[in-house]
Amino acid sequence: MAIECKNLEIEECEKSVMDLGLRVLRSLPGGTDKRFNIQVNLDPLLSQINTDEDKYPGLNAAIAAEIVDRIRMATEDAIVKNPDLPFEYAVEGLGTAVLRDAKEQSDTSIATTEISHVAQLRRLLTNGLYRAISQLPADGPGIIVIQCEHLPDLNLARIVLDAATKCDPGRLGRLSALVLIPRRYRNDYRPGLLFSKRHATYRTSASERAIGVLQEELGLVAA
Repeated sequence: MAIECKNLEIEECEKSVMDLGLRVLRSLPGGTDKRFNIQVNLDPLLSQINTDEDKYPGLNAAIAAEIVDRIRMATEDAIVKNPDLPFEYAVEGLGTAVLRDAKEQSDTSIATTEISHVAQLRRLLTNGLYRAISQLPADGPGIIVIQCEHLPDLNLARIVLDAATKCDPGRLGRLSALVLIPRRYRNDYRPGLLFSKRHATYRTSASERAIGVLQEELGLVAA
């Protein structure tokens, strides 16, 4: 009975999305003007504008800086108009925003761009599962634990996991369970997922006990 753990690193596009959100928040007047709070809603597919940094050095940073400036200018213009609040305004080409009285909403916030859950699942499969499975012993059951930034859609993940096992039963048939644990930040608790393998070749009392302990200790949701 073996347990293999992997940490799925954050990709550059994910880092860019997180960095953009922080830069926008720091630039908004709501941080210094206590009369207002702002909710910014960016186009959910905006992250797809990211380019290969090696081929186009500096372009991603320049685009991000321009986006931050455009949002800041649109927000300052909305404040100058001194409209009745709440007031929704467009940030042309980027999304929308809502200006609110600070008494009605406690924090300025931003809805950042979308990270494709399908692409995340592909990375979990190729960079996580398949790399980890090669580390398990060939003569017994194993459990793989992967820490990741985003959790996949449950139903799609089950479909892909079952298909992968049927495609490669020699390797994946040894997998008793797959555990996905999201990174946890301050004031953010997301339970991990437990995929108990229905097509596992090896199912022993030791593997069942290990699965039970992991589920209880980590607060996993059975998928």
